[in-house]
Amino acid sequence: MDIAAVVEATYRNHIGLFLDVGMRTFGFDLETAKDRLQETFIKVWQHRDTIRNPTPPGVRSFALRTYRNLSIDFLRRQKRAPRRCE
Repeated sequence: MDIAAVVEATYRNHIGLFLDVGMRTFGFDLETAKDRLQETFIKVWQHRDTIRNPTPPGVRSFALRTYRNLSIDFLRRQKRAPRRCE
């Protein structure tokens, strides 16, 4: 199985896991969790040749770590962003 198929299968098979992690762990609403998921798999696809373990568990692990890091970065950016007074 080539890496492109593994990345696609990981996305299809574990979309619920990623959304659940985003909503339960990071407190995202569904749309924000989906946005982070899309950003994650763009990054996974861009770095598919550098994944050390290109098996389904390895790609899932890499994607979950990427999702976690992108989610933390997103929350940090939100915290630093100036708030608008309404």
